[in-house]
Amino acid sequence: MPLIDVVFLLLTFFVFAMVLMVQVNAEGIHLPLASGGESVSERGSATIALNADGDFLLDGTPRPLAEIQAELESIGDRQLYVAPDVRAPVGRLFELVGVLKKAGIEDVKFIRQTENIPE
Repeated sequence: MPLIDVVFLLLTFFVFAMVLMVQVNAEGIHLPLASGGESVSERGSATIALNADGDFLLDGTPRPLAEIQAELESIGDRQLYVAPDVRAPVGRLFELVGVLKKAGIEDVKFIRQTENIPE
């Protein structure tokens, strides 16, 4: 009987771990590598991705930077994540940071990858 308890405990752990995982809509984005960091919660979040061509995607939908700037007001108190492609032009990332600063958004988290990408 104790083995069944352990199995159910492990099953419960993995179910909760799957629920708490963050799903980022950043298809086609090669995230930069970094060490450290912390896990995040998906609830109440928005993601701005910057692809290799320098185009922005808000929650997976391509948008011009001016439109993202207008949408920032509707984000409200949701957590904002930025997922820049490692091949993206740095100047475009600085443009985004300037827009975020102008909008008064200070709590921004950058998404990165912790393991190597097979090429």
